[in-house]
Amino acid sequence: MVVRISGNNTYLSCYIGPKGSDAKGNLTEGGPKRPVVIMQHGLFDSCACWVTNGERSIAFILADLGFDCWLNNSRGNRYSRHHVHLDPDNDEDKEEYWDYSFEEMAKYDQPALFDFVLGKTGAQSASYIGHSQGTTQMFCALSENLEFFKKRMNLFIALAPVAKVDNLSSGIIKKTAETPTIEKMLKKFKVYEMMPSKGKNNTAQAFFAKLMPEFSNLGIKFLADDDPNTINQRQLDAYLAHFPAGSSLKTVLHFK
Repeated sequence: MVVRISGNNTYLSCYIGPKGSDAKGNLTEGGPKRPVVIMQHGLFDSCACWVTNGERSIAFILADLGFDCWLNNSRGNRYSRHHVHLDPDNDEDKEEYWDYSFEEMAKYDQPALFDFVLGKTGAQSASYIGHSQGTTQMFCALSENLEFFKKRMNLFIALAPVAKVDNLSSGIIKKTAETPTIEKMLKKFKVYEMMPSKGKNNTAQAFFAKLMPEFSNLGIKFLADDDPNTINQRQLDAYLAHFPAGSSLKTVLHFK
C-alpha cells in the first residue's frame, strides 16, 4: 500500500511494509496492534533498500518480529517526484523544484511523515531507523524541532550516520561537493537533479549486473562508498534494479 504525505507542497510516498494486511488493520481499527517503525533510506536510494536483501532484509525481519514498518521515500527520488504545482522535468519549474537539500527534508518532510504515520496507526510514538543521509535528516530535524520529536519518537537508530563527507571515498559525491568547477558546470547546463531515475526500476541495469557483476560492483563503490565484499552478491541485480533512485544537486553540495 502506498500513501502520500504532503511536506512543503511536496508529496512523499511512504510504503506500508511487510505484513501489510495487518498494518492496514492498524489503520482502520483505531489503535496500533504492533509497535510502529519508520525507516528512512540514504542518499540516491529509496525505500527498496529495506526489502531487497531477500529473507535477510531488515524490513522483513522486523515485520516477523511483530513491528509495523513504514518505509519512506525522500523527496525527489523515483517514488517521490510529485509536487502541488511544480513539475521536476519541466524546464520552467525544475530549478525551483530541485532547490532543496536534507535541510528542507528535516524541516518539513520528517515532521509531516511522523504526523501522518502516527495519525494513521493511532500510535503515540514511533521508532526511527535511518541509514546514511536518513540519519542526517533526523539529526537536522532534531536540531530544528526537538520538542516535536521528543513527543513522537521513542527510539532513533542511526545506521552509518553522516554529517560531513570529509572521509568519504565515493568519487561522485565527494568530487561534486568539493569541486567548484563541477558545480558551476552543472548549474550552467541547468542540471539540478543527480542520478535521475524516473521509471519503476532500472531493468537494464539489473540485467547488466547479472552479466558483468564486477563492473556493477565498481559502480556501486563509485556512488555509495561500499566495499563490494560486504554486499550480498546474489542480490546484486535486485539492488541495482532500484539504485540509484536520484536526488537533488543541492543535497550533494550541502555535504561540503
